[in-house]
Amino acid sequence: MYHGKSRWNVKNDFFELFNKGWAYRKYLPNYTFELINTADYNDDEFRGGVIIRVALMAMKHFFMDDFEAKVPELLNLLADLVEQKDSDIGFLETLLRYLSTNRNYDEKWLKATFKRTFKEKGDKIMNTIADIWIEKGEKRGEKNGIKKVVARQMSKKFNMQLNRITPRLNPLPANEIMELAERLLSMNTFEEAYQWINERKKQIRMAA
Repeated sequence: MYHGKSRWNVKNDFFELFNKGWAYRKYLPNYTFELINTADYNDDEFRGGVIIRVALMAMKHFFMDDFEAKVPELLNLLADLVEQKDSDIGFLETLLRYLSTNRNYDEKWLKATFKRTFKEKGDKIMNTIADIWIEKGEKRGEKNGIKKVVARQMSKKFNMQLNRITPRLNPLPANEIMELAERLLSMNTFEEAYQWINERKKQIRMAA
């Protein structure tokens, strides 16, 4: 199953998934696979319960130009489901976390869209989702605090200006910055730290 910004351009042969797979083709199982690409389906082809259909449509439209128009439709489907029964809203939490990672639409827009859709669906849902955004804000604050402390440590250790250090830490998550703080004890030059940071950035890009 695939959903992504670029088009799937790999053949449906197993060995094609490997870099230079033809070179050791005789060592690999010889079979084809069925590709399910969400972009190739019309929305009305997604069958099943509301949650399944919303999940598939969210993945399909996440990278498309109609994302802004599609999100209210998805939320409306879930709002109707919640209104019909006292259902678990865990999926709604997961969906909002996923939608909020779209870089083209900020959190303010998503909050406003959610409020318009769920304004008559009860305080319980609104409070639960508010907790999610509060938690997210706290995590951002935690990362910023850690980043400032580590940047100051590096500034003193390597006798450098903060404005040369802080931007290099921005792409790293909080746990990576904490690990850097521990490794600073054994580092003697900024070049060592810079090399470590660059390696972690490469790993993050590869995992994205």
